[in-house]
Amino acid sequence: MGGSRYTGLYHKEALQSHRLRLISVDRPGRGSTTPCSVKHLSITKFSWCALELMDKLGIAKFSLMADSCGALFAAVVAVCAPERVQGHLALLSPWNLPSCPVASTKLKVAHRLPGAVVSLFGSFIPYLVAKSAKAGLHGFWGRQMRKKMSSAEFATLTSPCGRELMKQTTALLMAEGGKQAMINDMLLSLETYGPSDVHYTAVTMPVIVYHGDDDKLVPLKCAVWMRDNMSCCELVVKAGGTHNLLLDRSFMAGVVLPKLQSDWENQACTNA
Repeated sequence: MGGSRYTGLYHKEALQSHRLRLISVDRPGRGSTTPCSVKHLSITKFSWCALELMDKLGIAKFSLMADSCGALFAAVVAVCAPERVQGHLALLSPWNLPSCPVASTKLKVAHRLPGAVVSLFGSFIPYLVAKSAKAGLHGFWGRQMRKKMSSAEFATLTSPCGRELMKQTTALLMAEGGKQAMINDMLLSLETYGPSDVHYTAVTMPVIVYHGDDDKLVPLKCAVWMRDNMSCCELVVKAGGTHNLLLDRSFMAGVVLPKLQSDWENQACTNA
């Protein structure tokens, strides 16, 4: 939620060392995509956009990795075209919907809020992020963000590369359409206007869920539920990891990316 196509650049060197090419796809309404209202936004329709992009790029098979509420969008791609996803579906700190049996009480309460209230709250988030970025994460809201991160995650965000990428991400959030995209994310994630058109249990291909045991936004029990209820799901728990697990460079470079690389190497050996 609030992510952008710049997020993957935190791991540019690690991706290169593992011989992985990252294609970050902006969700509908974000970046340079066509603005859209959440009432006309379907997670399933996004899968058609993603698959059409792969077709235009001439990519028959690809790995699939997603973070937080982006996991919902990745899951529907895996449901619609599992034969095109290489190896496994990698989900980092996957968002769980209010309809999930183990969803937190706070999430269920937020689900019952009127759409206008959720939209109003969502419209303030870009301003708070921008203010924190301008203050170098040392102001009040910056300190609040710091409390929700591990030391490794915070170090990535405050590195020279991290500060520059945060500025670019903030510019996207503050740009025309950026605030509405944030609102769309919140309304979809909270199932405010109706149940989601995709659920993790519909995924039949192998899945690896990476989750921090200090994730306050989506508790670890949600990841455990996914492991126990999806047809083929492995759970990898990062001690001390939070909902910002994607920002942990050492974890990404040492655990997540090598597994994606091995999927391709195993396929090459099979074809040899």
